[in-house]
Amino acid sequence: MDQIFNIFFPNANSRETYFTIHNIKTAHLYGKGKGVKVGIIDWLFGIDRYKPLYHGFVDVTNSEPEVLNSAEHGYWMASVLKEIAPECEIHAINACNNVNPDEELRLGYLEAAIDWAIENNIDILTYSQANFSKGNINRRNQAIKKAAEQNIITTFIHCDSTDNLWPYGCYP
Repeated sequence: MDQIFNIFFPNANSRETYFTIHNIKTAHLYGKGKGVKVGIIDWLFGIDRYKPLYHGFVDVTNSEPEVLNSAEHGYWMASVLKEIAPECEIHAINACNNVNPDEELRLGYLEAAIDWAIENNIDILTYSQANFSKGNINRRNQAIKKAAEQNIITTFIHCDSTDNLWPYGCYP
């Protein structure tokens, strides 16, 4: 888990990036996220190795320390967010755990993460994990609605809740 993962794209410097597609440099003229508290609901944040990246951290799964210290998806999400909104406060919310892929448990973690976000006055929540089955969509939507009622903006992928700002990934 201590290895650095590399992603290779041929001609990477000539392809479109979020800076060019979304006009991030222009947006930075107006703001860079100062005063905005963003909660990233994910896992593998590399908490101990990258402490300066995070303003806060909570683990709602009671995961093993190696899960908390590994740096993969959660860390990647936080790194990209810091590029786009360098002045925002990032709160890492460990609410994913592939040790137990049980969907009911996973949904319970999501609900606990949203409750924590409400209690801690988070402004924006992001969630980039697998969707839930049709049988749990209503429960997921109720959790998102609870966040929206507290003025939390959610940007969950794979989520068509009317209270969710960004329901799908940017696919061709």
